[in-house]
Amino acid sequence: MADPLTSGVSIPTLAVGTSRGSVWRAGPTGSVEMVGGHHDRPTDLVPHPTEASSWASVGLDRQLLLWSAPHARPVQRALLPSPAGCVTFSHDGRYIATGHPDGTVRVHLTPAGFGIGNRGGAMPPHAIAGGSSLLASRRLTLVAVSGSPLHTSDPTGQWAPSARDGAPRTDGRSLGNCSLEALAFSANGARSVLIACGGHDKSIRVLELAFEPRPPSGSHPLAEVAPPGAAPLVSGRGVDSLRPSGPHAATASAALIGHLEPRCCCRGHVGVISHLDFSECGSHLLSNSNAREAFIWTLPRGQRVPNPGHLPSDLKMMDGSLLHGFDRMGCYSTSAAHSAVLHAAHAVLEPRAPGAALAARSAAEGGLLLAAGDEGVVRMYRAPCVVEAAPCREGLAHCDRIGCVRFLCDGHAAVSIGSYDKLVVRWEVTKTQRTGAWSYG
Repeated sequence: MADPLTSGVSIPTLAVGTSRGSVWRAGPTGSVEMVGGHHDRPTDLVPHPTEASSWASVGLDRQLLLWSAPHARPVQRALLPSPAGCVTFSHDGRYIATGHPDGTVRVHLTPAGFGIGNRGGAMPPHAIAGGSSLLASRRLTLVAVSGSPLHTSDPTGQWAPSARDGAPRTDGRSLGNCSLEALAFSANGARSVLIACGGHDKSIRVLELAFEPRPPSGSHPLAEVAPPGAAPLVSGRGVDSLRPSGPHAATASAALIGHLEPRCCCRGHVGVISHLDFSECGSHLLSNSNAREAFIWTLPRGQRVPNPGHLPSDLKMMDGSLLHGFDRMGCYSTSAAHSAVLHAAHAVLEPRAPGAALAARSAAEGGLLLAAGDEGVVRMYRAPCVVEAAPCREGLAHCDRIGCVRFLCDGHAAVSIGSYDKLVVRWEVTKTQRTGAWSYG
């Protein structure tokens, strides 16, 4: 074949679109994917907590996709054993957890070459004790997995865990639906980290991710909030119901590096758990449901705070991704133009230097707020947003419902995913120097 650089002969190039939503450039020397994404409905996305250009997404196609701007295709893909309804990073970006329809939580080591892997796999400050010996590989590494709440500890199947022990609610003799819709990591403690999960069974389970040696029973991973003489929070059959079970349970447990221990089970919501967020100190957990409920729970006991007082405005939250709260009341308008149901909201401090991760924010502090829902419009407000019909900037890119929208870690960019158009859109967030107004596009 003639050399096109010396002979002037052009090499033919063909653009190919696939049924899975990818666009490939094909030629005599090979093919390259130019545009790619989920080929079934995406369900959730999460920004990387330390890399301002990276994020992850999951969907019903069983794919975990790792993205990095400015690429229009995932930089890494991983096939999960089942579809995932939610995904979250640990606050140092070293671990990524996914929630599945059978109620299991799978914790993976973030692959090298993505996030902290770009810096040679070095452990960030305040890393979990016992996990520093883990070296990231180029592939997704399973660290720990929780058992399905539907499984029983009795191999004969004669006993099923009760709702009191942390099993899903049931109607008559049928098993409950324990599909997970929300996940959240706490800050790293001295020896472990907490993971909260919730979904269709209207319960929140708090698990503890730790490595050998196992932590003392009933202890809190964050020593500064551990109550003296705390008793075990979950014991007996309730613990067994959340551990891996079945013929391969022993083999699976021996192969894993870490372990997930149940700490408590929070009940009280009447709707499906939709959003979860830990306070920065790890002493409280905030939850939302699709019944427009906003509850605060104390940790490690998992008790609801009946009269929160100033707690909702004073607590600094890890993610700021709750849908309901007093600092985002203005997103819910009674006007016809903004009457659609909201599905996602995310508030951060006002961005400063590009590339610098933002600190945790309390609801009373100023910042920026993103909201999106059924209309397919992304709106950006000043936070706290507490007045009806508050002024906002609108972004149009999706043609239908937006499943999730999040700021990236420095606040100078945002990402949204469409539930039905399957688009993953990255937005640039800029500030007008003359007026001081924020906009994006």
